[in-house]
Amino acid sequence: MRYRTNPTALQAVSGGGLNVQSDLVAGGAVASWRWNNIEFINTADYGRYLQADIFFNDAGGVEGAAPTFNPIEAGDVFTSGSDPLLYRHGAPCVLANVSGGVQQTRAVPLDFLLPQTPLDKDINSVRLYHGSQIGKDLTLGWNGLSQVAQYRTVFALAASITAFDVEVPTAYLNSQFNRFWTFDVANNVFAEVTSGLNWCNGEEYQWFPASGRGGVIISTSDGAAAMGAYAVTSHANTGSKVTRFTLTHFPTCGDCSKWAVRGSMVPLAQGENSFNAYIATGTLDQAKSLMQALYTAGAS
Repeated sequence: MRYRTNPTALQAVSGGGLNVQSDLVAGGAVASWRWNNIEFINTADYGRYLQADIFFNDAGGVEGAAPTFNPIEAGDVFTSGSDPLLYRHGAPCVLANVSGGVQQTRAVPLDFLLPQTPLDKDINSVRLYHGSQIGKDLTLGWNGLSQVAQYRTVFALAASITAFDVEVPTAYLNSQFNRFWTFDVANNVFAEVTSGLNWCNGEEYQWFPASGRGGVIISTSDGAAAMGAYAVTSHANTGSKVTRFTLTHFPTCGDCSKWAVRGSMVPLAQGENSFNAYIATGTLDQAKSLMQALYTAGAS
């Protein structure tokens, strides 16, 4: 949904000390996340927005089998700021509601990876997953916790598939967010993992809490601002479909950082599938305390 030549069509929601804007031109994915007048989200292309996506293929979910399909909430690869507006392929947004501190969006996903060549780059060359939707139910100030949001990912699929990976959700953060942390909340194990983390050299940090309850945090160098993602994972017999978190740093090949809540070899049924994650925003100390509060509250 291009909305003529508008570069954006932002819908705002506020609550719990957070100000969030979702871009209806880009499937309703989150284009702005602000706390204390600090912007967290990197928007160099639609793939960097805060959103959910799926990876699958025709080989029963075997990772590495070609071709790989990547339906994504915001839009395809031809969406950088250097692309003319009419060439930027945003996913059609079919639902966008705000009620108080709750925002609900749904998009008909586009494939981020296909088409893959510049020769296919025109306004008609898109892969649209007709009959399926990807979206979110976002609740700011969840359970009375200021600076906490519940992010419920929704995949409503036209047919069942086995995804070898899902991101539920993921976000790319701006360049000042350059320190990386893991926190197994139930076991109270907090650790910095920044050293050596460099995607430009092929490094992606994969981690899960042994207790099944915890998350990852990315902060500024001084800890004055941070964003954390908390979820219950499949470990310790929780029954969750979330299997791990990943952290990625792009210091010289993108100038940004990334966190993701992920699931491996996930069977997705025809119809609605949902995943819960929680986003804690504030200082580094606050993000850590908010994750402890989520654990105490039984967030699942």
